[in-house]
Amino acid sequence: MKLTIEEATEVIYGEHPDWIGLSETREMEDGGRWSNIITQIFKHVPTGKHYQFNWEEGGTEMQEDTPPFGYGDPDICLVEYQKVTKMEWVLVVEDDED
Repeated sequence: MKLTIEEATEVIYGEHPDWIGLSETREMEDGGRWSNIITQIFKHVPTGKHYQFNWEEGGTEMQEDTPPFGYGDPDICLVEYQKVTKMEWVLVVEDDED
């Protein structure tokens, strides 16, 4: 889906009537020295589809107000909710009898 920077900014700040943010999906990653990367899922109400938005926010309260999507196209991707199985390393308690 293509949105203008202005439309996408309205979405992430909860000011666009066609979009609802799913607050439990908001994640912040370390970005750089001056900004953080934010990822959040939003529902497009007219279509019922969900999209992931990625943008930057200032890393401190003293940070200058820069556009959340910079000066390029907003990073918006169609997503769907699926069950995901993953492998990870877990602690194993060994028997002393071996």
